[in-house]
Parts: sequence; structure tokens; C-alpha cells
Amino acid sequence: MRNLTELEQYMVLVERLVQIADKDDLAECAKLLAMNVAHYE
Repeated sequence: MRNLTELEQYMVLVERLVQIADKDDLAECAKLLAMNVAHYE
């Protein structure tokens, strides 16, 4: 279950970062995520 615990910790971190990030930061993050997803498809 280490992976599930690690995922839960990352989700908590994501929630904190979303609360302090501004719109431009979130847009840049979405672009990077899209590029990574496209790379692995």
C-alpha cells in the first residue's frame, strides 16, 4: 500500500499548491501536464 499512501500525500500537496497558485501558474502547469501526457501516449 506504499503507492496509495504516497499518492494521498501528493494529493494533499496538490490541494495546497492550488490554493496558493494564481491563474497563470495553473495554466502553465496544465500545459506541462498536457505535454507529458502527449509524450507518453
